[in-house]
Amino acid sequence: PKKDFYSQNRPLPVGSKPDLGAIESIIGVPAPQITNISAVDKQISISWKIIDTSSILKYRVFKSSTDSLPTTLYFESATANVTSIIDSTVEYGKKYNYRVQSVKKDLTTSDYSDPISVEIYEKPGLTLPFNNAKSINFTDTLKWNNYNKKVTYLLHFSKNENFNSYDSTSILTNNYPLDKFKLSHNSTYYWKVKVKDTNSASLWSNTFAFQTKINPAIISDTNFISARTIRLRFNFDSARIK
Repeated sequence: PKKDFYSQNRPLPVGSKPDLGAIESIIGVPAPQITNISAVDKQISISWKIIDTSSILKYRVFKSSTDSLPTTLYFESATANVTSIIDSTVEYGKKYNYRVQSVKKDLTTSDYSDPISVEIYEKPGLTLPFNNAKSINFTDTLKWNNYNKKVTYLLHFSKNENFNSYDSTSILTNNYPLDKFKLSHNSTYYWKVKVKDTNSASLWSNTFAFQTKINPAIISDTNFISARTIRLRFNFDSARIK
């Protein structure tokens, strides 16, 4: 079996107690199981559970900012009633690893939980079109900085500065062509982006705006007046022209 009596993956990390097979000794101290880890901006939420808390005094949470197993004690609860924490002592661009250990009332300790990690993302920086750019073509492309990671970018695009209504698109690249939207000439649009993975997300980027080109005039008629004079008649869309 790949899991023991306490639903822990086998084998446990280096430093754990010996693997006794599919069912651990009920005399031992059960290891906690991390049930959730998630991050928004620079705030990580971690929660865990344990099958039998009757003999548990408290929990210890270990943390590292490298790829090694967490060995630095970050948090120690006062009671066994605490089964979640929030960690705000993190930095952008780093990955953090955690594991949890239970402490019995006789001060013996359990195995560590399986380690789990989360990455911290800074909000994207929008690059093109520049904020408040004018005369943008329908064939131009929205661009923002690339994270060089396996992430998803969430793009919101709207005619309204407050994004009361918007088009939402999830993409894997740091660009998106404007011809995917139904744009109008001489109109203002707003857009913003955030980055996310399975358990972490950044804040929204700053909102950028741009204005599309004015619809070009079309010569509808020509009249020959004299050798030096020709009268031209134009048709153009005057909507939204100030």
